[in-house]
Amino acid sequence: FYDWVLRQDILEELIRPRISGLDHIQRIENSFGFGMMLGLGPNMDCFGHPGAGGSYGFANAKTGESFAFVMNRFEANLYPSEERLALCNERIS
Repeated sequence: FYDWVLRQDILEELIRPRISGLDHIQRIENSFGFGMMLGLGPNMDCFGHPGAGGSYGFANAKTGESFAFVMNRFEANLYPSEERLALCNERIS
């Protein structure tokens, strides 16, 4: 599915864990590939990143699904709300 954007071998390099552990800024256990958070969702095949104001984007490398949630209004949250995360996880389960 992603081959029209980037080759499978490059995708695998991007989502290979590069660093993991306690993120002292975000105060959570976290894992990162190149420029994206890993394990965003019900399994480790999901990757992406929350954005400023409550936006959220991720993809599932195994299923080929992707999802983006954009806001009409800026929210001063570091991460999407629990309701939004539940909606996202429901979509990819």
